Amino acid sequence: MTLKTIHAQKIKQTLPTAPATAIAVTIFMITLTFLLASCDFGNTTTGNNIAFHSSNDTNQINSTDQKDKIYHFSYDRFYIDPYHHQEPNPLEKMLLEDLNIELRMNVTVGSYSKWAHQFNSRITLGELPDLVFLSRTDLIKQAQDGVIIPLDEYLNKKPELKNLLTENQWQLSTVNQRVYSFPSMNPDGPYTAMYIRKDWLDHLGLSMPETTEELFEVLKAFTFEDPNQTGKNDTIGFTSDYLEFATLSTITNAFGLPQFGSTAYGIPEDWIDETDGELHFGPISNEYNNYLQYMNQLMDAGVIDQDIGAQTFMEYKQKMIQGQAGVVALFLPQYKMFEGNNWLRDIHQFNRDAEWVYLPPVEGPEGYRGNNAKSLNSTYSLAITKKVLEEPGKVEKAMELLEYMFRNGLEGGPGGQFIDFGIQDIHHQQSVQGDIIEFLPQYYEDQDKYMIASTMWGLPNNKDVLKISASEQDYETFLQMEKDRRTDVTITNYYYSALPFAYKGNEYIRQMSLKFVFGEESFDNWDVYVETLNNEYRYELVQQIRRNELKDLGLLSEE
Repeated sequence: MTLKTIHAQKIKQTLPTAPATAIAVTIFMITLTFLLASCDFGNTTTGNNIAFHSSNDTNQINSTDQKDKIYHFSYDRFYIDPYHHQEPNPLEKMLLEDLNIELRMNVTVGSYSKWAHQFNSRITLGELPDLVFLSRTDLIKQAQDGVIIPLDEYLNKKPELKNLLTENQWQLSTVNQRVYSFPSMNPDGPYTAMYIRKDWLDHLGLSMPETTEELFEVLKAFTFEDPNQTGKNDTIGFTSDYLEFATLSTITNAFGLPQFGSTAYGIPEDWIDETDGELHFGPISNEYNNYLQYMNQLMDAGVIDQDIGAQTFMEYKQKMIQGQAGVVALFLPQYKMFEGNNWLRDIHQFNRDAEWVYLPPVEGPEGYRGNNAKSLNSTYSLAITKKVLEEPGKVEKAMELLEYMFRNGLEGGPGGQFIDFGIQDIHHQQSVQGDIIEFLPQYYEDQDKYMIASTMWGLPNNKDVLKISASEQDYETFLQMEKDRRTDVTITNYYYSALPFAYKGNEYIRQMSLKFVFGEESFDNWDVYVETLNNEYRYELVQQIRRNELKDLGLLSEE
């Protein structure tokens, strides 16, 4: 059975007709994306064939005895882009027909920290949703506070749901050896990468930089040698959204630091080197020191955006659009810089000749390079709150909902497949064999408006979507960006549990890191920084606790 089922036909009648003329629009993917896995939901999948369950073939999913009862679920989360609730909403219609579930989305637009502050206020007022999308830090906190419930008992009763992930993947959702959430795995494709103005290189007679020193020379030329030929001092060598985000992993890797700012803004992650099994603590590592010294060198030379410490996502995008930046670090570049993406379209509307190309990771002094770490990880996950326990049978119904909403491209559940591919003739076209051959303009528009924001958990599969949407050249770039990720490390922060005391060292790390980069603190005081962190903020105790945790999980040798 292909996508064009009775279910899809019903939905199609309620949706606005897609425009006949193709327009260039993009998918924006959040920080949410992920590793490839497979599962079987009773649908036939060959090639790009995709089959939604209709209301007539969901017996294996709808196992509740009270089949006529409507269950009401509220889902609370953040979303970085403007969210537009679709009326009528195809996904809500599917859930009502297939599962007897009415889903209400409560989406806060903006940063996660903004949403988290509001959510904590609602907890204080006793206004809990049924489902909530949490960072690893807040997952630990809400588990400790009893706001969310452990799931082991319910997963053990539903093996078809539990088997969608491996034991190692479920570990990313554990707090004190109990599973508390359904993880959204970060993408199996490129997470961060740098892009460069090739037309500027050509104009200045420069080659693509391959080392950190060569990159430095290119940034100086981009800043001071009028690469845009305006005769004005109006260009910047390097920029990104801000210094504390994961995008900077494209540079930290050149100094041996495999991941930065993913589990906590501005904090370098810890890692196990798989070649020798050694555990490295990012905030006090020599690798982090070397990275900070390089960024300070760029800052002193005036080749890095002076606003990078505080500018917003949209502010640095405007600098790309207006032709001010020569090299940028990007989050999920495949959804910004590929043909048809909104981001690239906006740039070309301002300057059609701007030639942005992928910049492979540059090599540092000790031979390290990489975009970021290809290590099992999950930044956010969906948890079930204690509110669900107030209604008999509702936890079990939540398990059905989560199985239905599992994302994994062509191997996902019906709801997950809808998010990834939409509906035939509205969001995509199929061949006579049932393969998806083209996405329609309405697909990109609805992805931005509400489809991606409906994500709950799973293994969002970039490859299944990009094989359809990307040009051959862009898909080859995607594969190269993925290949350029560092693969010889395990990022350990995703496995940590709550500390037994109030740890305030992260804020000190952020403050000192910015001071080192902006030249407000001498690197002669690095040892003082480490000593202060270890003693005044009890980081030595943190290291001891983390070592023991990783040993208990079998990730670190007892030696």
